[in-house]
Amino acid sequence: GEGEHLDLAGMAYIASMLEAGFISWSYLGEVPGRTGSRILNPWRIFEVADGRIFIVCVEDDQWTRLKEVMGSPDWAAMEIFDTQEGRWDAEDLLHMWLAEWAAPQRVMDLFHTGQGNRIGFAPVNSIEQMLQDPHLKERGFLVDVEQPGLGKITLPGPVARLSNSYWSIRKPAPPLGGHQGATFEQSRGTQIKSREKRSLPLEGVTVADFTWVWAGPFCTMHLAHLGAEVIKVESRQAPDLGRRLPIFSAQHEASADTNGYFNQWGQGKKSITLDLSTPGGQKIAKQIAITCDLVVSNYATGVMEKFGLGYEDLVKERPDAIVGVISGYGNYGPYRNYLGYGPTTAPLSGLSSMTGYEGGTPQEVGISLGDPAAGIATAYLLIAALIARRRTGEGQFIDTSLWEATASSTAEGWTQKILTGDQPEPCGNRDPLMAPHNLYRCKGDDDWVAISCSTDEEWRQLATLLGVDDDKFLTQPSRKAFEDELDAVIEKWTLTKDQWEVTRLLQANGIAAIPSLDAQLLETDPHLNDRGFIERLDHPVVGKLAHTGIPWIASNSPNGVRTPAPTLGQHTDQILSSLLSLTEDEIEALREAGVLG
Repeated sequence: GEGEHLDLAGMAYIASMLEAGFISWSYLGEVPGRTGSRILNPWRIFEVADGRIFIVCVEDDQWTRLKEVMGSPDWAAMEIFDTQEGRWDAEDLLHMWLAEWAAPQRVMDLFHTGQGNRIGFAPVNSIEQMLQDPHLKERGFLVDVEQPGLGKITLPGPVARLSNSYWSIRKPAPPLGGHQGATFEQSRGTQIKSREKRSLPLEGVTVADFTWVWAGPFCTMHLAHLGAEVIKVESRQAPDLGRRLPIFSAQHEASADTNGYFNQWGQGKKSITLDLSTPGGQKIAKQIAITCDLVVSNYATGVMEKFGLGYEDLVKERPDAIVGVISGYGNYGPYRNYLGYGPTTAPLSGLSSMTGYEGGTPQEVGISLGDPAAGIATAYLLIAALIARRRTGEGQFIDTSLWEATASSTAEGWTQKILTGDQPEPCGNRDPLMAPHNLYRCKGDDDWVAISCSTDEEWRQLATLLGVDDDKFLTQPSRKAFEDELDAVIEKWTLTKDQWEVTRLLQANGIAAIPSLDAQLLETDPHLNDRGFIERLDHPVVGKLAHTGIPWIASNSPNGVRTPAPTLGQHTDQILSSLLSLTEDEIEALREAGVLG
């Protein structure tokens, strides 16, 4: 029944979702750059006859199938393309030949053919194309609203389909001041008080974690940060891809326990290994699932059902089960069996069509935004379902789509399309209204600073520092009209100064400015370290390597990540005994039978 004050730093939150960016530095000693290569290849947007298609192969078997789809050309049989490492070394050749193959074909033909062969193909959609998409329509993602002054408009809807549909747009957006003097329509619910004070909001909540790679692990990591006991169910036969990506600590022998990707997104969790190909492994997994308060998975559609762990299987034994499932396209709709990864969601969601330099072509967004977007949305919905179950006694099935979670993050693009009828065009680091709003080169080797003025007064302060007195820069519309000239004037000044010198000077005068930081600078940043955001917990194998931690600080609860990521199967015996009450003899019998992976 006690309140809390949370201090959430936007800088830390963005730094907490850099995928492999930060750990490439802390584990490999490599600083990823803007023009760096992708770990996985192929991975690129290709021009085709009637638009653009994005193609990515995450697993080797997907590359094998792509070769077959292409008709097994001679170049694809070259030995250098047999491994991820080889495709990385020869990515320019790989993408050149792929581009030649794709160029004469049509977007949706490629999309459906690729997906029919379980390969990560995705169209580079515009907002208009999403408004017409049959999958989004069938899932109810496109919501019509009667907006006063505009009439009927179509907006992005829920990021997930719910079995108990609590989500709805109840009213359109209000006019300014339209509810002056309004009171609450409903009385405040009875406050639930715990019998004993909990140190973290989800302390005492247990989570059965059947997730891998990033979207699911990002979700369950946040549940762990909030105090939940997260039990990651793993397999030695098919380890999490996050334990296999080529981001092993350069200081240690490569193994499932020395991978920076897993160790970043596995923080705060426990690990149990089961062989889910065996009836015994499936039985134990099901016992864990129905015993825990929450179940989360992000395997491909149908995998949990194959193991007897789908929502319909679980509710037969626990009617109030709360299950969150994250997939590329959701578990319902004509594309439900299509393969989806975080990288495909920026093209699918219209985000790529809005990303890039002014006058240029659509680009990727740097990280697989769909993964953290879907992960954090699912964590929120799981917590909401817990609260609802206390009130109603009912469970919930949460069907989250990476595509829809990303599309919901493009509100500005949807709004522009709705209000003007125009598709938003790429504008680089600029803003549709504010000027200046850009990155400017500073003294040093590829050092930059971000500067933004949201008001004329902020510009006047900056103009004084620059020594600029030019009438065409006096107003925001005029600065936008002469933005190229404006940016050149500013960069002429920043080039003479260190990025932190610029930042401190401008911040002291009320102007938004911050250096563009790389992973190495993030690790040593005094602000992030003072907030306890950079974690160096003592991992059993890799020791005290740096990881990004929790982006908020609580006033009345413990702060910081509680434990490093687990080693593979580290807590198997503990979980079987404490959660399922198995004896040592019973656990040993399972081990001898090969059930424990």
